[in-house]
Amino acid sequence: LTTGRNVQVRVPDQAVCIDERLCHLILDNALSNAFKHGHCDNPDVQLAIELSQAATATSPDTMLLTATVTNVAHPARPTITPEFVTQVLEGEAPSSPTASAISDRIGLQHSFMAAKTAGAALSLTQTDGTVAFVMRL
Repeated sequence: LTTGRNVQVRVPDQAVCIDERLCHLILDNALSNAFKHGHCDNPDVQLAIELSQAATATSPDTMLLTATVTNVAHPARPTITPEFVTQVLEGEAPSSPTASAISDRIGLQHSFMAAKTAGAALSLTQTDGTVAFVMRL
């Protein structure tokens, strides 16, 4: 995923049983978007994967995998809002003069569909100047 990309990586040295193809599609898209839509000079892209206990009454040994891709937001682009994400997922995101000319926004749609198939939850948010793409599985 990170070969040929300048990404800071924090990943535990543990094996997990996940759908490798779906997770690869989701995380590859998140990393690509971080570079494509992030800050043009210093996107500061980071990938962190954390494992934590998510015990339930029926599955006491369940683990929760959280993968987070963060980057510095492009200063000339509008802030990512929940409304914008909903519009993109519905194929209705408006074009604007500051929108990326190289994006058809279908990658984000594919990621959310893959996440649904894998039983994962995705979020895309922006707080101040940082964009965060989070997958919980």
